[in-house]
Amino acid sequence: MVLLRDVSHAVHIVGEDRVMAALVLHAETGLVLGVSISGTAAEALAGAFDAALTNTAADLPPASPARVVSLVEVAPEVHKAIAAASLGSPELIEAGSFAEAEDTFDSLVGHMAGRAQPAEPPSTEDWSLLVGQALAYLRAEPWARWSDVVPLGLQLTVDGVVANYVAIVMGNAGIQRGLALYPGMTLPPGLRSPRPALEATPSGTLLLMLDRPGETPDEFAGKALRYGWPADAEYLPTFVGVGPYGPSDLAGADAQRLQVALAGVVALDSRGPVLAEVARATPGRVALADGAHGDFVITQRPPSQ
Repeated sequence: MVLLRDVSHAVHIVGEDRVMAALVLHAETGLVLGVSISGTAAEALAGAFDAALTNTAADLPPASPARVVSLVEVAPEVHKAIAAASLGSPELIEAGSFAEAEDTFDSLVGHMAGRAQPAEPPSTEDWSLLVGQALAYLRAEPWARWSDVVPLGLQLTVDGVVANYVAIVMGNAGIQRGLALYPGMTLPPGLRSPRPALEATPSGTLLLMLDRPGETPDEFAGKALRYGWPADAEYLPTFVGVGPYGPSDLAGADAQRLQVALAGVVALDSRGPVLAEVARATPGRVALADGAHGDFVITQRPPSQ
């Protein structure tokens, strides 16, 4: 399985205006057989094929493939690279999409962009449900009714683990739309910026940022579109966490917590803001991947908290 992308936004090579990355995976196991980065598609593919044919991955000995699967849009480049690499005459299969392989490529790009990678990333079903819930959040436009000076107390229970967050709806100031989840019971000091700086946020923070097309990193835009985000949407989502050493891609548990949190904010927003003195908790349950569920209890708090 062969993937090819322009990663110029994440990687820079001196003397090169464009940077291409090629990834070769074993189709049955998903193991990475070869990776290469270069200034041209041909060079990147050649390097990835060479690695796949010479390196041993787990118990898989290097061998010429009987079949090569690639996306339709890069098939011509892959055809040429196969011929140049003297791979024989493997059957070339063109696919419209293969989500798990592309998620693996997203992780590679995230690593190259400097984001920490989780040991247990989200499943394809996790991503599908999270993207769908983020789209529901965008369409609800809660920032029209909530500002970032109104903290929302949020208790989440996912896979039997209880976690508390302070949720901030971003977008009322018209700068950055989205949702920020800060771990704990109180809002960390100095974090009322309408566009939170990742380096200033505490470890354990989860963020959904909604930006215009062209402002969203390519791997996040591509992932959203693969998982059902409308191609003509005015905004695209970026999902990111913050770990001990800075920005990180979401783990599976993070994706589920963020999904439940977004559902909780939409549920609270459907009631509308009230006087904090008479605010009551709003509970709810959300269907998660693999038949699991998550629970939320969300409460509007006074602006001073």
